[in-house]
Amino acid sequence: MRLDGLRSQTSSKKAVVTFKSMLDVDVLVTWVDKKGTEQSSGVVTAKSKTRMNSFLGHAFRFYSAIDVDTLVLEHVVKQAEEIVPLHGCTDQRAIDLAQENFEKLVHDQKASCLPANQSSAWSCVRYVTHAEFESRTPEHFGFANQEEAGQRHIGDMTDNTYVSHIPDIPRLTKGPGYLKMSFTKRLWDVVLPFYEEKKKSSIQPHSEIRGGYTNNHLNQFDKIELDNFRDTHAVIVSEMQKVLQWWVGAKLKHTSTFGVRIYRRHAMLINHVDRMDTHLASAVLQVAQQTDEGWPLEVVRENGERYEVYLQPGEMVLYEGAKIRHGRPMRFRGTEFGNIFSHFAPIHWHGPQKSPLFKPEVFQTDSSKMEL
Repeated sequence: MRLDGLRSQTSSKKAVVTFKSMLDVDVLVTWVDKKGTEQSSGVVTAKSKTRMNSFLGHAFRFYSAIDVDTLVLEHVVKQAEEIVPLHGCTDQRAIDLAQENFEKLVHDQKASCLPANQSSAWSCVRYVTHAEFESRTPEHFGFANQEEAGQRHIGDMTDNTYVSHIPDIPRLTKGPGYLKMSFTKRLWDVVLPFYEEKKKSSIQPHSEIRGGYTNNHLNQFDKIELDNFRDTHAVIVSEMQKVLQWWVGAKLKHTSTFGVRIYRRHAMLINHVDRMDTHLASAVLQVAQQTDEGWPLEVVRENGERYEVYLQPGEMVLYEGAKIRHGRPMRFRGTEFGNIFSHFAPIHWHGPQKSPLFKPEVFQTDSSKMEL
């Protein structure tokens, strides 16, 4: 039952609260201030513990991440150290409905790229022929000059330094290792308006991206720092955890969600693979774009086939980032291109030769809707 008079009391006495979930669904945590206004305080993922610093007298509400109108618990901190269990009846029908809705968001991976001469409007996956790849020049792909390239070579489009771990990274899905789809309704309702509002006041220069993967040391990228907006960050983490767990068919732990990275004209990101311990199941969320031509995420399958994934705002691509090479080696032609990145890993995965409890056989995702 919801207590309309629930308020936090002012106190200087610190407390540490551990929220222990026994539910099969994630729970959104809100702190209720002394006026009764709720403020997002993060997420307690299913079957996990979250430790938070608080104060005596502070009040919290917990809502189901599947159905945000469903109140799970209200709690007021009364002791300096507390363990608060989160339990109740899991609505399996709500979980099944969410999974069914994810299926409906998946795009036709073989859809044509149309209109034919207007790539800025494309939403499709396009195969790159060997002849097309061989005809690429540094003017349009990879590093354009030695100043950009640094220790690499002019025209380089692929990183070949951080790759030795690839054979030891397990595949979590069947099919090509990536999937194009639309935002969930909650992502659509939260992320796109957030960007349009915050770009008026919160854009800042992006720090240099280390490793020589980009040219942002010469072509400045910008950023809206998601870490400064906890409510929006929590929604993205919660939604992407559900989507990626549906995709791989198993429980995942969140490792990193960041952005909004805003690429500017002439931006370029060579093909690479991500961190071996944390970036196994990932997503790029397309937030905004003002382009002269489409700017695809390039993915290179294990058999060497190369594809370009074109997205529009409100769409995303899921991918196995530590296994599948990916990047944007084409030079960006436009003024604005906003991405959010979200990364997860299997619960017992800590890296090659460091994950004795990891069981690859639990990943049994049906590939029927994911093959190209």
